[in-house]
Amino acid sequence: GLSGNDVSLRDVAIAKVAAWRLRGRVPHAVDCTASLLETRSLDFGVAAGSNTDTSTPSTHVSENILRLAYAASIVRMVNGAVDPSQKGRYAAPVMTLAKRLGIPIVLVDVRMAASHQEM
Repeated sequence: GLSGNDVSLRDVAIAKVAAWRLRGRVPHAVDCTASLLETRSLDFGVAAGSNTDTSTPSTHVSENILRLAYAASIVRMVNGAVDPSQKGRYAAPVMTLAKRLGIPIVLVDVRMAASHQEM
């Protein structure tokens, strides 16, 4: 499924999550994992370099589009994880909340770069 190396199971899992999205809310972790794996399935560099993933991407996408897709998935993951922790009158820094939740700093840095700087 979403956590294995079997390409056909991955594709079935991604399709299942897509169907769940049409029906309503999907758990945040499942939605983000599916988004990252769907982007990864389009990343020829990952697919071609992997011994376990022998699939060939059906569509070539540019490095820029892949970068933006990965960044969007990470931004959504970090924001969706920290937003429920915003409880005060004023917004707390995302980095502070992410550290409390155990989110790796590198993901928060990618989120910051994608949101506020050039990618």
